[in-house]
Amino acid sequence: MLKICGQCGATLSRYNTGSYCFPCQEKRIAEKISDRPYYDLDEMQYILGLDHPESVKRLGRKGMIPGKIPVIKEHRYFKDAVDEWIHSGGKANQWNQPLESSFVISIRDTGGTVLEDATRDTETRKVGKLVAFTLGNSSENVMIVEKICLEVQRCQPYDYAPGIGVRLYPFRYEVELCPQPGEYVVTEERFKYGRYDADDFDVVCMSPHGVEYAMRLNVYWSDLVTKKAFASHSDTFRICFGKPGGRRLPLAVYE
Repeated sequence: MLKICGQCGATLSRYNTGSYCFPCQEKRIAEKISDRPYYDLDEMQYILGLDHPESVKRLGRKGMIPGKIPVIKEHRYFKDAVDEWIHSGGKANQWNQPLESSFVISIRDTGGTVLEDATRDTETRKVGKLVAFTLGNSSENVMIVEKICLEVQRCQPYDYAPGIGVRLYPFRYEVELCPQPGEYVVTEERFKYGRYDADDFDVVCMSPHGVEYAMRLNVYWSDLVTKKAFASHSDTFRICFGKPGGRRLPLAVYE
């Protein structure tokens, strides 16, 4: 029985896993859904014309959608892989991703306030900022992570009072920042990543009060077979350490 495009009524090719034909999917891609380098679950559902996000998950698990990014508890697909797949009419299902771009750094959260044991005296209790991220391998190769670092690219005074909302720690990794550019080692433990392997990391950053940092993650890794060394970098993000007695942030910032 022939499948019909739910948008224009054209007959779907045997390579098509969605409810819309490839030309209709191309029109949806042309809308430029976002500037991110990947499509999330809702975007893939929209592009393919599927009725439910679970259908995208099922196709992804079967390997029927190329470019799956190894992110824990989320479903993302590289735009370049999906676009090439759709433009080829579903025939380019194997995406030749450059090895240097196949190591994935996904920032989950930055700047959340964390406290040491809440039973301790407030004045002596440590207060830090959380940087949470996921590392993963989207290639067929085996990768070895040699070192994970936080790089302060620039910093400036921050005159606002500390924010609200806290989580308690200890976390496994802690970094003491100075208000000047530089690279800080998070860990030099070695981690091995096979195909689609991924790990979540939580790092607490400590700093003097009243400083705003612009930072990025640097991950140094190598390919197990070729022994080639690479460095992958996250996008720049910022974390702010409030100044006791400083100005209050506008209410909209907390919302």
